[in-house]
Amino acid sequence: MRKKKNIIKRFFLFGLMLLIFFLNRNRIFNITKVMLSDINFKLVDTKTLIYNSYMKYNQKLDYLRNVKENVDELEKLKSEIQLLTAEKMELQKIVEENIELRTYLELENTDNKNFVVAEVILKDNLQDQDIIYINKGKNQGITENSPVILNGKLIGKINKVSEKYSEVYLLSNPNFKMSVNVNNIFTGIIRGKGSLNFVIKNFNVENSEKIFQFDIETSGISELYPKGLPIGSFRLEDKTKLIDNKELNFTISDRIIGINTVVVYQYDNNKLKLLKEIEGEENR
Repeated sequence: MRKKKNIIKRFFLFGLMLLIFFLNRNRIFNITKVMLSDINFKLVDTKTLIYNSYMKYNQKLDYLRNVKENVDELEKLKSEIQLLTAEKMELQKIVEENIELRTYLELENTDNKNFVVAEVILKDNLQDQDIIYINKGKNQGITENSPVILNGKLIGKINKVSEKYSEVYLLSNPNFKMSVNVNNIFTGIIRGKGSLNFVIKNFNVENSEKIFQFDIETSGISELYPKGLPIGSFRLEDKTKLIDNKELNFTISDRIIGINTVVVYQYDNNKLKLLKEIEGEENR
């Protein structure tokens, strides 16, 4: 009899636990998701060590297989470095002359931006999470929401920053949103779809089905991002979703193949906000 009562109690407790879990399942899932995201961010150092070891091993194998090609490439790079060094000297002279001229004319120095070169130290489930990690953080002045650029085109933004590294949301990350201009005729919002794809909805433009190339850049509407940062030119071969749903669907998968180095665009966000306020007052 006692054994039967114990069994009934266990079933009752189990049923009660299931009921509590069912009633609070969304909250439990959200908490778990946030905890996993934080744990994943804190494990970047460990993952980076494993990732670097793996990449170095593959690089050594690749180098041994292509010794002659690598030597030729090295000589070519040396020549290009010499050329860039000479060009840099010329540009430095121009910058110095410009500073002297502005000082003479008593004009304010308007250079409020900085470019930070960073290495990609981890591409963690790139196809699934649309996230990369870079080896620059607070110690190098990196701040959240700074645009991240690859080959002169914006590919994402800084999401989280630690002392030594940062997490980057790519354009395709489901949590990524940004106001953009398309062909200077339409202003919309980029929204990440995951799996290296993004979408711009409500493209209500006359004869849009006749447009094949779409040049996209930041609109500057939000105070978070400067106006005119190029995102790139995209072609739309399949017009089905454009015609049926007024959607522009693009992928960045071909743009991030072999991604190893990016540039973080740091700028004076306070000046950008001030300019927005001034523009708003002038338009009243």
